Amino acid sequence: MSNPFFPPQTDILPLTTIRRDRVMPWRGEVLVRTGQRLEASDIVARAGRPRPLVILDVAQKLSISRRDADQCVRKEPGESVRQGETLAQHKQGLWRTRKISAPVEGLVIAVNGGRIVIRPVPELYELAALMPGVVTKVAAAVGVTIETTGALVQCAWGSGKEGSGVLKMGVSAPDETMSAQQIDLGHRGAVLVCGSTLDQSVLDRAGSNQVRGLIAGSVPAGLITALGRQHIPVIVTEGIGNIPLAKPAFDLLTANEGREAIVLAQTPARWLAVRPEIIIPLPSLGAPQMAPQPGAPLAIGNRVRIRRDPYLGFTGAIRVLHDEPRSLENGVRSPGAEVDLDGGGVVFVPYLNLELIGGERRG
Repeated sequence: MSNPFFPPQTDILPLTTIRRDRVMPWRGEVLVRTGQRLEASDIVARAGRPRPLVILDVAQKLSISRRDADQCVRKEPGESVRQGETLAQHKQGLWRTRKISAPVEGLVIAVNGGRIVIRPVPELYELAALMPGVVTKVAAAVGVTIETTGALVQCAWGSGKEGSGVLKMGVSAPDETMSAQQIDLGHRGAVLVCGSTLDQSVLDRAGSNQVRGLIAGSVPAGLITALGRQHIPVIVTEGIGNIPLAKPAFDLLTANEGREAIVLAQTPARWLAVRPEIIIPLPSLGAPQMAPQPGAPLAIGNRVRIRRDPYLGFTGAIRVLHDEPRSLENGVRSPGAEVDLDGGGVVFVPYLNLELIGGERRG
């Protein structure tokens, strides 16, 4: 091939070395050291989650003037308060006294104009390792890098959450779809492969049965907003619509059913070099396969996935590479490759519609 094509790449690896950063959303305290071996549940860092200021309008609550309200306050700026502690009180008549209690624990930072301003004690945020492995790097007050070995499936989209659980297959083929009625208490604590797509009823049933993660080939565009509000991490291997799971990803997940699976369902962003992915920690019984470095030109024998209709989501192997443009059904002429599809048949696909599946090669 005189003019090589460098396709985008998705890694689907049965065993590889994986290094991932675990980073806090705020600066805090790292609790582990370089070289330390971790379990998935170990807390590696903690920080205080900032909470919004609490403003209490004493004058309004006690129905008095703002000048009188300041005289009723029993705390000074800089003093700490306990939740339920009396902050202000006002005697009304001979027998009645009205009080205002602190709704949160915190620090009084201002008393002025009949108002009390409290900075609540930060909520404790703890960052779990999420995957077993060894700490290879510590970034002070920020987080750590953890190395492990295992299977890796890079995906197309995630709901922005993360979680882990025992991997369970809810379908027996990549193009099947799991119904809500199939989800029961037996899926509690599981990361569930629910087929080519899902709907709101599956999402609701998974939540009520305490499923810890959902894996699908795709999701409808109309469900994106609801997925962002759902606490269960949802990750899709192909994209938006109704697309079956790619066979290499489905086969890898099937082979690891019953193992612990980690779902890092980050929502892709142009400015972040991260992708949503599924990690299945495995013992390293031999030399693990390193994830191929992106940037290699397309070659005969490469495993690819087709990214556009009419073969969207199909996978296969490169059979022939063509330099000369060929006419497509829409009249456009484009260079491309002949792809030997997994389901049988050979089709011509423009290079721009191909994605390399890293970690697999035929021939």
